[in-house]
Amino acid sequence: MTGDGQNPKDPSTGSHRRRSTSVEELWLDDPLDADLVQESVQPYSAEDSVENSANAEEPEKHRRIRIPRISSKLWTFFASHKSMLLRGLVGLAFVAVTVGGALGLRHYLLSSPAFNVRTIEVSSMRHDLSMEIKKATDPYVGRNIFTVSMDDVAGSVKKIPWVADARAWRSLPDTIHVDVVEHEVAAALFIEKHGFFLVSRRGRVFKKASPSELRGLTVITGLSVSQLDHSDLPLREVLDFMETYRQNPARPPMSEVRHMGMEIAFILRSVPVEVRISTGSDLKQRLETFDRIYRTIRDDLQKKTIIYIDIADKPGTAVVSHPDEVNQDQR
Repeated sequence: MTGDGQNPKDPSTGSHRRRSTSVEELWLDDPLDADLVQESVQPYSAEDSVENSANAEEPEKHRRIRIPRISSKLWTFFASHKSMLLRGLVGLAFVAVTVGGALGLRHYLLSSPAFNVRTIEVSSMRHDLSMEIKKATDPYVGRNIFTVSMDDVAGSVKKIPWVADARAWRSLPDTIHVDVVEHEVAAALFIEKHGFFLVSRRGRVFKKASPSELRGLTVITGLSVSQLDHSDLPLREVLDFMETYRQNPARPPMSEVRHMGMEIAFILRSVPVEVRISTGSDLKQRLETFDRIYRTIRDDLQKKTIIYIDIADKPGTAVVSHPDEVNQDQR
């Protein structure tokens, strides 16, 4: 532009030329923005002007989103039951925390090595069953104490012949206690072709007897395997007789008791006397008859090879005999 405010003439056309300051010149001093300047300066065409004007005239379309309104009745319900809803939310949170904690505790109890069985303690016993009990309980050592069934432990111990009953319980974190009840031996049972067996006071034949276990026991005879398989009544009758006989401590011990159907025969241990007696409701009366006879003949027992006392016919009648003579005593 000249000093009068007019643009200088173009030499080629002779007309005045408008002078404009280019963008390159304005930003020439800042080399960091040179690339930005080059990208910013683009050719401007008439088509771009038309397109921009068209876009400017077209209004922008907006998508309408419908938000559902909460009815006044529902708001009223929420407001009136606010405390109840709050308690319900607190309860649900408590249940969630409790269930989650219980599941975590269960996993810990079932997986922690601290709860593996390390010790099995057994109550004191009259017989040395340590080896048998160790063999029966070893499968449970090392297992998680909560996964071991106490009924299974007790059942394994009950399989030991001398054990009449057993009970097991846990002692956290790693011990199982076993309380053992042993059989009380009442007599030995002799079965032909099978040998000697031990019989408990409850009438259970629980194991085969060794010679050392027979020492001092009364031997029951006269019973067969078929009789015992059919019923335990005959054995029970013999045991009941033995219990009644022993109620009087003055009576001499018996070495053998033989079952003979409706009668029982027993042999005394220290003197050569065999007694045959009927069983039934009058058994005590018959045993009293035996007591009187025994007191009478006790002094002569060493002179006789064997004496038979028959108290089978009548409660107050006994037949005392030996191979050389027969005496009948009416009481």
